[in-house]
Amino acid sequence: MNLSIKWYIFFILCSFVVKNSFSQQQYENKKIKFIESVAEYSTLEEFLSRPIYKNKIVYIDLWGTTCLPCLKEFKYMNTLKKKLKNYDISFLFICQNTQGDTNNEWKRKWKSIVNKYQLEGTHIYTYLKPPDKFVHEKIDFEYMKKNINEPLGYGIPRYLIAKGGKILIYNAYKPSDVFKLTHQIDSLNLF
Repeated sequence: MNLSIKWYIFFILCSFVVKNSFSQQQYENKKIKFIESVAEYSTLEEFLSRPIYKNKIVYIDLWGTTCLPCLKEFKYMNTLKKKLKNYDISFLFICQNTQGDTNNEWKRKWKSIVNKYQLEGTHIYTYLKPPDKFVHEKIDFEYMKKNINEPLGYGIPRYLIAKGGKILIYNAYKPSDVFKLTHQIDSLNLF
């Protein structure tokens, strides 16, 4: 191989490495935390009892990678966070998929969506069918039919508000209803 071809190949390889490094840096956000497994927790309330959430309000977003209404609401998250900046609030996003499995393809899609919308907060991936009972232990179809009067149980997107390890509101307002949601949080007299 002559020298000019070697330099050309070297240039192409360097460009590829620089491009990939830039795209990785572009999506890296230290305020986005992915939790790969919640196997050590048997319920959502157990997870919410972690010290990181002590005395904090937790706004929980239940969503799915193929749920268009869920993705549409992500556009309002930055506005919501600005409105709630004076509140001691954490954001927990629980991605529930009914399709596929907890394999790498679905997890890559999950992370890609989170990074695309820059959803700052804690992110959990769950598979909606047994044996993953993390969400269903406390938030199951029967509970929702009985307590929320929703004959079909619940669907996504679904928003919850918790504090002190307890879910206080199972039907919180969505991010696009920022003023109603703020009023809902204030009405709990949590501050």
